[in-house]
Amino acid sequence: MKEKFVTLSFIIAPLFIFSQVGINTPNPQNIFHVDGANDNPSTGVPGSLQQANDVIITSAGSVGIGTTVPAQKLDINNGNVNGAIKITDGTQGANKVLMSDANGVGTWNALAGSWLGLLRAGAATTVPSKIDFTAGTVVGQGGAVDITADTVSVPVSGLYEITISGWSQGTTSPYLTTWSIRKNGTEIASPHYGSPIASMGTDVSTTNFFTLNSGDVISLFLSDTFNPAAAAGIAQKVSMAVKLIR
Repeated sequence: MKEKFVTLSFIIAPLFIFSQVGINTPNPQNIFHVDGANDNPSTGVPGSLQQANDVIITSAGSVGIGTTVPAQKLDINNGNVNGAIKITDGTQGANKVLMSDANGVGTWNALAGSWLGLLRAGAATTVPSKIDFTAGTVVGQGGAVDITADTVSVPVSGLYEITISGWSQGTTSPYLTTWSIRKNGTEIASPHYGSPIASMGTDVSTTNFFTLNSGDVISLFLSDTFNPAAAAGIAQKVSMAVKLIR
C-alpha cells in the first residue's frame, strides 16, 4: 500500500507544481492558455500570427487577448485590424469617447469640439428668406450638411455653439439685420444688428449656445423687420457653423 501511495504522489505532484492549463495546446505559456485555432507549436514560444487567436491569464492575474505576454491587466493586440473593443451599454453612439466617473465607471460621451457642421457662401435677396448656401462640410462622424435644403443636422445630443457671420445691406435708412436661427423649423434665437445708413451695410458675427438633440435640424433665415427700423434687404457671404461643445 505504501508503495502505491508513493507512486501516486509522483503522478499527481507535477500537476500541483506546474498547475498550468492549456486548451487546444500542450504548451501553455502561463497559468491558463487557450489556443483558439490550435496552431501553436508543441514547444517554444508561439509566433505573433499564432498568438493572434490566443487568450491567456498569467500568474499575476493579467489577461492577454492576441498576445501571450500581456503588459497590462488587460492587453488586447488586434494586429492591424480596426475595432479592438466593442462596448454596448445604451450610451454608445457615433463620435463618442469612453469617459469614467469618480468611481471609475465608464460610459460613452460626446467629445468636446469633435464635430462641426459648416454651411458657407450663403445669400438672401428678400425678407423673410431662408439663407441659400452653396457650400458646406462636416468635420467628424455623423450628422449632415445639406446645401440643397440649407440645413445642418447634428449627430448627438449635447451643447452646441452656433456662429453666424456675413454681410447685409438695407433698402432704407436706418435698417436692422435680423437672423432667425431655427431648430426643426421653429425659431430659437433672433440676434440682430443694424445701421443708420443703408448704403454702409453691416458686417455681422454672432455666437449662440443651444442644447440640441440628436437629429435636430438647424436652418438660418434673414427675418422680418423689427419696427421702426426697416429690415435688411440683402445678405451676402453668410456662413453658419454648428459646433459640438460637450
